[in-house]
Parts: sequence; C-alpha cells; structure tokens
Amino acid sequence: MLLTATGFGQKRFASLVKEYFRVNPLEGSFSAFTKAFAEDPDLLNKQIKLQTYTSLFLAKGIYKVFNPFIFKAKRMEVILSENEQVIEDTDSTYALPFMGYQIIAYTDDNPEYRRLIISEFKKLDKKLRKDLKRANSTTLKGVQNIEDGVVNNYTGFSLSPIPIATLGWQTLSQSKQLLLTLLIRMNIEKNKAIPFGYYKEEKIRSDEISFDDF
Repeated sequence: MLLTATGFGQKRFASLVKEYFRVNPLEGSFSAFTKAFAEDPDLLNKQIKLQTYTSLFLAKGIYKVFNPFIFKAKRMEVILSENEQVIEDTDSTYALPFMGYQIIAYTDDNPEYRRLIISEFKKLDKKLRKDLKRANSTTLKGVQNIEDGVVNNYTGFSLSPIPIATLGWQTLSQSKQLLLTLLIRMNIEKNKAIPFGYYKEEKIRSDEISFDDF
C-alpha cells in the first residue's frame, strides 16, 4: 500500500502549524523539536512516557501563557503521542505508525465564549481548507450526552487512511466547559517531521522513530 499525495501547499500548512503550536515540528530536525518541546519552561505539569515493548510514546503538559486563539482559555493542554492505525489489505494486516500533535483549549461554557469558539472553529476550518480537503464533518450533538459540537477531518488528497489534521469543538456538560482542539498527524523520516502522507512512502516502520533526546 502506498501513501501517495498530490502535493498541497506545505509551506502554508507549516505556517499554520507554526501559528497554532508553540513549538513547530515541521522546522528543523525532529530531535531538536522534541528537545525544545520537553524543555519549554512555560510547559507545566509535564508527563513523558517513553516507548516500551508494551506502550507507545506519550508527552503532554499545560501551557502557562501560550494561547493562539482569540478567546481567553482557562487551560491550554498539548499532547505529543505516537499512535498506530491498524490497516487491513488483501494480503496482510499491519499497524501503520504516526505521530499526533494536539493542542486543546478549555474555557467556560456561556453564550459569549460559545460564539467565540465557533468563530475560531470556522476560521481554522477555512485556513485548513486552503491546503487540505475536508474529508468529512461529523456533528457531536446528542453523542454521549454532548449538547453540541463538530469534528472535521482533513486529508492531503492522498490514498492515506489517516487524515493529516482533525479540528473539533464541543460542549463538556459535566464541567460546564467548552473545548476546541486541533490535531495534526506526521510521519518521521530521516529525523524530519512531515505531514502524514505528504510524500510517497512504503509502509513506515515504527522503529524509525527515536526519542533519544527525552
């Protein structure tokens, strides 16, 4: 199975990633990115779990001051994690690894903040669709008692079963908060992070990913 891609505006997408993520994985080496991510003095409550034979890599924390959104967030959480998507084809079944990089903003649920959250969601959707194809849009209204929300997946016009980006917002009824999240997915190749499926690649081995700098 090939992860083909009809090129999209990678420079514009990298600019968007730089705008919404404090540490940009698409610039420089991946090892330099992970080092800067882990040593960021404004990243609090850091939790880092290295890859083992039974678990995948996970790093997360909460930003002290960073907030790329137009509304005031109560909490800004960031997650960098290794993930796998199980792929089944006619000849075999295998796990396709990728890196996920996600920022999540939480704020109070009231009419003004809901208006701002939806406005920011629409602005980000418009920016993403300049370079990517919106593969699907799913309403969360009524799902597991969620009052309202939407999740969009975006692809790079490729055959990849995994979207390059996911954008979503939703209500959190129990805590009376709102959530806005942006998730990007990446391949790690020769110590470089690239948007998932951007280059034509054979199945990528998970042992090509190294986290020696943690």
